[in-house]
Amino acid sequence: MYQEQDTSRKEGRPKMRGNVWRSIVIGLVSVIVVICIVFAFPIVKVPVEVVETYTDTEYKEEAYTEREPYTVPATGEVTGRKSEAFYDDALVELWRRVMPDRWGTEVYFTIDLTGKLNPTVSGSWKVEDVSNSYYVSITDPGFNLVYQYTGSEGVIQADDFTFAPKYSGMYVMRLSTHYIRIGKYGRLTLVLNWDEVVTKASELTEYREVTKYRKVPVEVEKKRAVTKYEKISVWGLLFREAPKTQ
Repeated sequence: MYQEQDTSRKEGRPKMRGNVWRSIVIGLVSVIVVICIVFAFPIVKVPVEVVETYTDTEYKEEAYTEREPYTVPATGEVTGRKSEAFYDDALVELWRRVMPDRWGTEVYFTIDLTGKLNPTVSGSWKVEDVSNSYYVSITDPGFNLVYQYTGSEGVIQADDFTFAPKYSGMYVMRLSTHYIRIGKYGRLTLVLNWDEVVTKASELTEYREVTKYRKVPVEVEKKRAVTKYEKISVWGLLFREAPKTQ
């Protein structure tokens, strides 16, 4: 009976040793699997050189055309109206006569037409406080009649006149009446008007096309290398041969 018990004990020992080794192997495999899984996750930060594209603003010269004014000396002829007054509402004494005198009172004025364009003589006269008939005339240096007036009795003697002189020299204006004159006066206006061409210096504005330059902004695409950090696994770190370039 004792022998049978010893035999059963001896047969159970090898079985226990096999279970221990199996547990050890399973534990080691499990640890290795866990380590492999952990090493496969990206948990390590490493620097990576990356080439990135960016936009920069630069300035370049741009040609453009502009109309630019400039002045040049110039001369031009200017026509202006001028005048010369011989009598300006002047008081003229009419000669006293106790007998009628057809020559009357003579008024003289001299006209010089040199360099004068479109000359005209304008004037007016009035015999004050007299309603007797008057005869008024103007003759040129060639004794040509250029103006005449014959008044009616009973009205104030006055008139406005204009004539174009043709000759230079002395002109004669006569105021006469067939009545006796005693201390009478008249008012007289005589003006010579003409055009005169004058050469004047001036400046003329002209324009020319000028090429100019200006700086304008331009968007330029450039590249640059930058260092970034990315996560990799322990396996990737162990078997990494060189820095990664993208």
